[in-house]
Amino acid sequence: MNRSDVADYETVKEDIAALKHQMGELLTHVKAAAAGSAEGLYTGLRREAEEPLRSVAERVKKKPVESVLVALAVGYVFGRLMRS
Repeated sequence: MNRSDVADYETVKEDIAALKHQMGELLTHVKAAAAGSAEGLYTGLRREAEEPLRSVAERVKKKPVESVLVALAVGYVFGRLMRS
């Protein structure tokens, strides 16, 4: 091998090392972004699920007798459907 080939080999070797380093940094950023997106999605879904639950809880507190009767009726209908 002549000196030009050795220099080319060293250049390619350095380029590959730099590329490995850059890919590692890129993957670190992608992981962080994905984790942030997942956490944001979870928080948003949790907030959306809490609102209907609060609404139902308030309705039960305001009208407990009606709530019990509705629950009994739904249970009865569901039970009848399951027997069929």
